[in-house]
Amino acid sequence: MDYPKLREVEAFPIEQDGQRLMCLRDPSNMAPDVVLLSPEAFNIVRMFDGSNSGVDIQAAYMRRTGSLLYSDKIKELIEKLDEAHMLESAAFERYKKDVEDDFRASDVRKSFLAGRSYPSDAEGIECLLTSEFLAEDGPGEIPKVGVGRRLKGAVLPHIDVARGGSCYAKGWAAASGCRARRFVVIGTGHFGLDVPLALTRKDFETPLGLAETDKAFVDHLAERLGPEAFEGELAHRTEHSIELQILFIQFLFGNDIEIVPVISIAREEAAWGDEGFISPLAANFVSATKELIAEAPEETFVIAGADLAHIGPRFGDEPTVEITPEAAEETKRKDLELLESLERPDVAAFAAGVQADGNARHICGYMPILLTAAITGGRFELIDYSQAYDPMGTVTFASLVIT
Repeated sequence: MDYPKLREVEAFPIEQDGQRLMCLRDPSNMAPDVVLLSPEAFNIVRMFDGSNSGVDIQAAYMRRTGSLLYSDKIKELIEKLDEAHMLESAAFERYKKDVEDDFRASDVRKSFLAGRSYPSDAEGIECLLTSEFLAEDGPGEIPKVGVGRRLKGAVLPHIDVARGGSCYAKGWAAASGCRARRFVVIGTGHFGLDVPLALTRKDFETPLGLAETDKAFVDHLAERLGPEAFEGELAHRTEHSIELQILFIQFLFGNDIEIVPVISIAREEAAWGDEGFISPLAANFVSATKELIAEAPEETFVIAGADLAHIGPRFGDEPTVEITPEAAEETKRKDLELLESLERPDVAAFAAGVQADGNARHICGYMPILLTAAITGGRFELIDYSQAYDPMGTVTFASLVIT
């Protein structure tokens, strides 16, 4: 590989065993594992832009450090990154095609996070989720489903359970009164989605079993939305924002349910205009979903898998600025002010609040919340708010139910 080229991967600093390292992560999850590099190695890899030969890299290194960079070191980094699928190469293109072909050919969207973000066996998952419901900062019990308030939907986190379990559990405890057997799960698409939303007919598999997709419901939507609704289907392959909701649904309601998996993201922050959704696809999805739900309202529960702010160098903020507790507290104030607009409810005010500063806090659940609000037309009630504080990258999230 004479002119190595790094793919579009994320790079952010981390602390490990008291050592500062640079972490490379593929947001598309085509490369499933992260790569950790020393600062010195990262400075070499930064020159892997497709325009620098090995000789160019050696010369630049000599100018910057005054030291000799051996070609074996460059070769070693190239091999390490190519094996991890981080470089643009013929090997990566073959690997990518195989992965995409396998996904398209399957009727099942297999679990991506089992063994990564949560246990790979049913017993381990049940122990994990039970502990979150029974934890001191949780609801204190595993709720009985179908008992309690009848709600239209909920906004629930999609952060990993280890950091957001209490907020998940409180939200699901509040939402467990629903009598639904169909769950429209609108997740946040974090990568690979170039259209406002994407459907899939695939069933979703987790270690707790198979959550079957309501294909008749999806087909009715497809008739209204056309082929564009499936253009981004590949983004479902590794998206966690739906998978984590399904774990809780299966844990509480079992597998005698159906799901309607939808991922959505606002490519432009102005997803909402003076007359509602700017995207005709989003607007038609809302109207078609409302019509289908109206046929039997109590059978369907609408969920937005949505986190809130993402602040810090890990999420694109200035690399030299770490998040202080004071900054996190200011973010909380802004988040709660934004959520209050949903409690009124005033969806236009929520959209305006996100768009006013160009979504400077990187609220990733913006579009799923908008879609859920438009479909349900209800009043939001805040159940819990939390932050996963990290000086390099803090994530905020909340659970709300829709009355």
